[in-house]
Amino acid sequence: MKPEVRDDDPLFAAALVEFERYGIRRANVDDIAKRAGVSRSTFYRHFTGKDDILNQLVMRYVDQFFGALQATVTGLGPGEAIIQAFVAGISLVRQVPLFVSILESEPDLMVRMNAVAEGTAIVDISAKVASTLRQAGATLSDERLREVSELLLRIAISFIAFPNGGIDVASDGQARRFAEDYLAPLIDNGGGNHH
Repeated sequence: MKPEVRDDDPLFAAALVEFERYGIRRANVDDIAKRAGVSRSTFYRHFTGKDDILNQLVMRYVDQFFGALQATVTGLGPGEAIIQAFVAGISLVRQVPLFVSILESEPDLMVRMNAVAEGTAIVDISAKVASTLRQAGATLSDERLREVSELLLRIAISFIAFPNGGIDVASDGQARRFAEDYLAPLIDNGGGNHH
């Protein structure tokens, strides 16, 4: 599930190699520019810095990631869509070298990247989750669906970023059981009582 880095995007291709090979902290703008065959000033004409190109690269993955999840849940009802999306999502993230590199060596980066994005990434991705659930037949109001979608996303991110804990979702079977018990009811029973 590598992002489609086009030949006319040498900076993205170079950044991907640098981040995967050397990690996020050790990769730097000079090496990315050199690998791309451009000057440092050319890099800065396109990006504000290393965090900017990393965020844009991650968002390319996110778009493809949701394309893959959409295909996984097509034709399913909302409860089963949540279960399948959670299981597939946890599994897909483990297959992306850039994410594996971030999660293994620098999990705190997930928190920092969200702070850099000032929450916009969470809102944008939650909207994609809500749209997917609506297409699967979710009948919650738009506001409740947005809230449930953000909650689901935050839960998934916490398991991805911080996998070690008392709840084990390492295997597909464990992830499925967790999603069946705790996540599907959020949509199946209308997202809980609203007082």
